[in-house]
Amino acid sequence: AVAGDMVYFGGDAYYIYALDAITGEKKWDFKTKRYVISSPVVYNGLLYVGSMDNACYVLNAEDGRFRLRVRAKEVVSSPVVSGDVVYFTSERYLYAMDGKARNWPREEDLRPWWIQFWAFGLAPPPPPVSGYLWRLPLTTSVSNTTAVIDGNTLFTTGDSRVLRLDLETREFDWTFRTGGIIRSSPALAN
Repeated sequence: AVAGDMVYFGGDAYYIYALDAITGEKKWDFKTKRYVISSPVVYNGLLYVGSMDNACYVLNAEDGRFRLRVRAKEVVSSPVVSGDVVYFTSERYLYAMDGKARNWPREEDLRPWWIQFWAFGLAPPPPPVSGYLWRLPLTTSVSNTTAVIDGNTLFTTGDSRVLRLDLETREFDWTFRTGGIIRSSPALAN
């Protein structure tokens, strides 16, 4: 992705990189735990990108500071941003996350303990997972294509189907079945 005077990309070295678009000088890098196949998206100063380490990340685009990690199985699709909501596909699901959310300190480490204490009546219920809004099942096999948004309509694929989703109702308006698995992302024109 290119935004302002920066170029952003990920790779097999487990890193997300930001380079100066004019000089090629590395501005920052951020290490994930697996490959970064997803293409990043930059919107309102934030960078959104998936990783094969079962997460979609939100980083500050200027300096690479971590903001949010939403868990999802091997995210290879590119995120799509609409307002404050970020959508991405992972394995069999379409996810929606709050693009402006932040993880609370040590959330992934402390949350399992908090749930245990809550289960034994020793703590109040834990807050919702930071950034996670909802997910919808798409397929019976892996769906790794990037969605397209037009207003309140989202187009994506699953198995051998192209799907049109009304984002307000979260209902699929229609489905078109092809003769085989779809591996390319949909495109929208006019």
